[in-house]
Amino acid sequence: MSDVFWGGGSRKGDTGPAGPTGAPGALVYDSSGAVSAAKIWSGTVTTNSSGVWSVDYTAAGFVAPPVIQANCTATGTTAADMRNAKTTTKSTTAASGIVVAPALSVLGIISVSLVGAGVSVDVTAIGK
Repeated sequence: MSDVFWGGGSRKGDTGPAGPTGAPGALVYDSSGAVSAAKIWSGTVTTNSSGVWSVDYTAAGFVAPPVIQANCTATGTTAADMRNAKTTTKSTTAASGIVVAPALSVLGIISVSLVGAGVSVDVTAIGK
């Protein structure tokens, strides 16, 4: 690993604050300020045949339901290729949701429908 310079000294990132021996965690803030003992879980899941995604983040050990951010990548570059992930349930151990896509446009009004199986959803859970 290349050297990283800190205040005139040199320390390798893999043994200093940026590596596994550095301070654990990330700084997370809410409306009250810094959140102590914040945890971040991140992973990728795929939808089932009904357009539903679910994730189990029990390993993170959240004590309250975390904030969930779910995103999916569009299949192309037009509005018809757009995908939107929505969280429908969350708890201290798991979350689930749906992915919708444009289905039909009538008079400028676009309806949506659930996608099928195999759409990748990137999920991030942030909490304590």
